[in-house]
Amino acid sequence: QELGFSGGADFKKLWFELVPPKAAYIVLYDLDPQAAEVLWNFRVWLLQTFGNIICAWRKGLDPKGMGRLDEDAFVRRCQELGFSGNAVVLFELLKADRASRFVTHDDLDHMATQAWNRGDKLADTVGGTRTGPR
Repeated sequence: QELGFSGGADFKKLWFELVPPKAAYIVLYDLDPQAAEVLWNFRVWLLQTFGNIICAWRKGLDPKGMGRLDEDAFVRRCQELGFSGNAVVLFELLKADRASRFVTHDDLDHMATQAWNRGDKLADTVGGTRTGPR
């Protein structure tokens, strides 16, 4: 919408406005660098604090094993664990669905969730860079 796209415009033109030259895809950093930075900083903090995303969820954010956290619980756990960023903004960015009232492990890292579900309990999910996996 910020680019003036209303749905009836030329998709090819929109693609070339959104995608960096010679890139085959876009990442969040291309669309919203500030949101990408918030999520990246949280991911780095989780990895530095817990070693991997699975441990970060199971031992840090959701030690009671509830499987999901509402905003109050998420913000409280972030504060208790020493995260210095804005946990309220982070909660909103993590939710896969704007209407959802919860975040889950899958919202943190879908690939780590898949690894956990297939039995790879210590999956290391560091991958990617600040601007995405380019």
